[in-house]
Amino acid sequence: MLTLAELLAARPAVLPYVLVPFVCPVMLVAGLELRVMIALGRN
Repeated sequence: MLTLAELLAARPAVLPYVLVPFVCPVMLVAGLELRVMIALGRN
């Protein structure tokens, strides 16, 4: 088990691995919503 200090020390290296799983679905959903809005705007 990592201590809080170790976790904070490693944070810059770990951050991308923590953020990517959260950011990717958000980006995909935002992209889909954008496409839907564009499609609705054209009709």
